[in-house]
Amino acid sequence: MKKLFLLSIVSATITATTAFGQVVMDYQPDPVFKESQIKALRDACPSKPAVSPKKPRKILIFSRTSGFRHYHGIVAAKEVFKYMGDKLGTWETVISDDLAEITPENLKKYDAIILNNATAACFGPSNKQIQSMPREEAEQKI
Repeated sequence: MKKLFLLSIVSATITATTAFGQVVMDYQPDPVFKESQIKALRDACPSKPAVSPKKPRKILIFSRTSGFRHYHGIVAAKEVFKYMGDKLGTWETVISDDLAEITPENLKKYDAIILNNATAACFGPSNKQIQSMPREEAEQKI
């Protein structure tokens, strides 16, 4: 529980520091960061792990949203968690917004799941699906 709480704080901090969340009712692809932005994120990462795991770890970064999407915060957290896992050698990162990852069998593959700024009914229709719905139906889904 402490580990999950700590990862939630890290994710929230990344969102707060990027502060580019947007309210949308339509699907938009996640932004692509400039090299200078990626470098700044990577430079802020630790250079060595605080503790080395006894066995290889695998984490799922899940950032599906419905209605409201913290676009830049989501991209920043994906970049940071993947980079830290690779650099520190402490975990393998799987990044997905696919609901197929959230099944009892698939969840057994992971040591941790990070809900990266997942919003509203993140296990319901996607932003793209909501966009194609009549407004009244869409408002009930988010």
